[in-house]
Amino acid sequence: MTHLRWKALCLQTNLWILLVGLVIWASPLKAESGDEYTEEKPDLTAGPTNYPNNQSIEGDSSIAATDPISENTLPKEKNNLEKNLKDQKAIQQQAPFSLKTGLYAGVFGGGAFSAPGNYGYSLYPSPVGLATFNPRGGIVNGVGGIEVGYEFPKEAMGTSGSFYWSPSVQFDGYYMGVTAAASQLNTVAGNIAFKDNFNSGLFFIDGILKVYTPILIINFGVGIGGAYMWESSIAGIGSRGSFAGKNLFGRGIDTSSGAAAVQGIAGVERWITDRLSFIVEYRFVWIGGSNFSYAGNPTVFGSGTSINTHFDQFEANLVLGGLRYKF
Repeated sequence: MTHLRWKALCLQTNLWILLVGLVIWASPLKAESGDEYTEEKPDLTAGPTNYPNNQSIEGDSSIAATDPISENTLPKEKNNLEKNLKDQKAIQQQAPFSLKTGLYAGVFGGGAFSAPGNYGYSLYPSPVGLATFNPRGGIVNGVGGIEVGYEFPKEAMGTSGSFYWSPSVQFDGYYMGVTAAASQLNTVAGNIAFKDNFNSGLFFIDGILKVYTPILIINFGVGIGGAYMWESSIAGIGSRGSFAGKNLFGRGIDTSSGAAAVQGIAGVERWITDRLSFIVEYRFVWIGGSNFSYAGNPTVFGSGTSINTHFDQFEANLVLGGLRYKF
């Protein structure tokens, strides 16, 4: 019995020794396993690690340990955005007129000064025959019209934010009075005092270049279109023999005509508000050749006669003022 108890005590002692040995042997494995787990799965609740800017990770000097959050990138982006907005606001405050582009419309009116370029002739019944023009200009007529255009985005000139340029496409239509005045040279009727008054409607598609300055806007442009003209009155007063003091023209037969037209534009524009501006423009208008016909004055030439009048061209200088509004 005593011998059995001794064997049981020895077995128990050996079991305790074995258990302690296993615990001592297993402890390094547990620590190693824990370290490996920590490396593979960092604690996400622990917040960012702030490394020095030039500190390398695990001894590799080619990789800089930079933490994007620690660099405060979000505040920097916010600061940059605020700075850009402030810069844009400053440019808009410095920039002349409105930086808004797109559709605009306007009205204008003024005077048209006939230019001495209305060369042509009249073919009268016999015995007067051909009488060529010796034109004169300087006669003023009224002008009035509307315009609708589209301005494309502006481009800055330099870095000051005060000078810009932009192209525009514009349609304009207007009424213009035209007067062709001349002395017609003729050996039979003498110098015929010729004066022909027209009404005309002109329509153009214009290409405009706008230059914005701190003081005003400078406009340059060219337009291509057409004109429709109709005569309102005509007279040709002879100065020799039986024709002296008499109007050689009778009633109208064909007194309207269409023709091609071209205009050149130069002007300035001054803003009243950020959308409304006042314009002052000069335009030179050229209208192509036209033909008209009248009956001859029956008291001069008898019945059944006609007079054909040809114009090589019409020229006029326009001085205009108006208002323009940006939508």
